[in-house]
Amino acid sequence: MAARFPLRAALGPSAFRPILPNVFLIEVLDGGADFADTQLRCLIAIADAGMNITVAARRINATQPGLSKQLRQLEDELGFQVFSRRGKSLEGLTVPGAQVLSRAHVIAGQAAAIRALANGYRRDIRRAAPPPSEYHLAAAG
Repeated sequence: MAARFPLRAALGPSAFRPILPNVFLIEVLDGGADFADTQLRCLIAIADAGMNITVAARRINATQPGLSKQLRQLEDELGFQVFSRRGKSLEGLTVPGAQVLSRAHVIAGQAAAIRALANGYRRDIRRAAPPPSEYHLAAAG
């Protein structure tokens, strides 16, 4: 299993569990917090958009309230603010927020590698399987 799922091997089986298609629950081992990779993608999008949630939401085809909610949930689960704020505006990353963002980029890269690996396996399986017409012929013959 370690060869097919390198992130799972690195984090351990209980730290990486699918909860919906393409959404995984990741347990932060030292703090015990649970958060979805969707929240990490939202964090990356906000930082990439210059702390502008509206622009980030547009870029990832989400709504601004939905993105704000994901950020609030992430911060609640982590137990600290990822971004410094002035009123309702985001000003920048906090020190722990910058560390989380750095790790979020690593996790996003690993998740993309896993998706690419899975896509490769699916293509291999499709090439190895006979076309549906052959199934019909084999069953009739």
